[in-house]
Amino acid sequence: MDCGCCALPLLLRCHPELVTGATLLHPRKTISLLLRSDGRTLRRFCDKVPSQTMRGMLPALFGQVSDRQFIDVVVPLLSSSEQADALSKIVCSLDTGAMLEVLNGALPGRLLVVLQAPAEALATIIAHVGPGRIGSVVVPLLQESEELLRDKLVPFLGMIHKPENMAKIVDQVDASVLIALLRGVRAEALAEVVNGFSEEDFKPEGRVIQLLQALNSVPDLAEEKIVPLMEKGEPGKIVRMVQGIPAEKLLAVLSSTEADGVLRLLENTNADFAVRLFQLPLDSVIASMAGGLSDVLVDRHIAGLVKHSTDTLQAGLAQADDVLARGLQARGADPSGGYKFGDLTRGLLSMGQESLEKGKELVELHSKPLQEGWEALQKDMAIKTENLTETLQQHVDEHMQKVHVSLGENAQLLKEGLASSKKRLSSFSCRNNTAYEKGLQEEEVF
Repeated sequence: MDCGCCALPLLLRCHPELVTGATLLHPRKTISLLLRSDGRTLRRFCDKVPSQTMRGMLPALFGQVSDRQFIDVVVPLLSSSEQADALSKIVCSLDTGAMLEVLNGALPGRLLVVLQAPAEALATIIAHVGPGRIGSVVVPLLQESEELLRDKLVPFLGMIHKPENMAKIVDQVDASVLIALLRGVRAEALAEVVNGFSEEDFKPEGRVIQLLQALNSVPDLAEEKIVPLMEKGEPGKIVRMVQGIPAEKLLAVLSSTEADGVLRLLENTNADFAVRLFQLPLDSVIASMAGGLSDVLVDRHIAGLVKHSTDTLQAGLAQADDVLARGLQARGADPSGGYKFGDLTRGLLSMGQESLEKGKELVELHSKPLQEGWEALQKDMAIKTENLTETLQQHVDEHMQKVHVSLGENAQLLKEGLASSKKRLSSFSCRNNTAYEKGLQEEEVF
């Protein structure tokens, strides 16, 4: 490990931009940093931070961070070899004002814990957070216990799929609401809920942003109702509930009912059915919950029956909604207007007509390829038949030619055989005649 006296010449040789009025005007801070730091770690950090960024940061770091915070917060940060890479990325993402807010407001050791989270996630969040939000949200977090940051915040940031969505949350939520969620909800459950929302939900008019903005005015509701729901509820159903119910209506229902009752309702009913129930007038929802619906669901057998029934009912209601919407469309009415007598019939007729048209389109769609396929098959068969005929004719011609050649050869052999036989017969006949004449002569002699 490099001592302070050795670290200074090495640092200055590698990074002459460190010699500034700020370091010379604050010898106590400079000496404290050199004496308590590993020179190699300091050089590693400086190597990763652009010289221009370093020149802009040093005057603020040495001149505007209190002596106590510099020694308790800055020196341990710059001395940590494990966090050098993460720290360099964060420094490059922070503007000077936000950096000063963080360093002057953080309790000792907190930043070292937070830097254990994925560096890319931290840098992305900081880069996307709006002006002023670092000080109002991040600094209060850095004043929480190390256990909360280590056991909740760091794992949570590591499980977030899109850190830029977390930046949008930081942009909108009050620190008290975020801290309440981190204290009361497991990191895994909190991350599953955040990851379950779509990009649309994080837009300014999206359900998540609207809910966070509404919670800022009633932070106690976050701890009393939202935390139990997110900690104990099924993440997918929590997401569906937030997406399906306007923020003001959802908070009004939650403020008037028990969290356990809402949990039982979500656990033992179809999620879309629960959303449909919450969309009723507030008095009707409260009356349903207070009327014993959630209490009845405590019984496991009844809850199972209700779950099956609401699944079936929701499917039927969804189909009925489609039919009625078709009826409104057929009548030429505004979809936001009320239903009238006859809309159901119009919808059924409209859907029936559409089914017939789709059937006709399918017949037309498939008949043409079938006809084309048949014609192609016929053409292919004709070509193959013609090719086969030509091949057979060629084989027959070749065979006949071979037969003709063979017959010619056999005829020549036969002709030669006959000539030879005739010659032999002639010779034999001559010999017989000679013998006969000789015999006659001998007979005359006797």
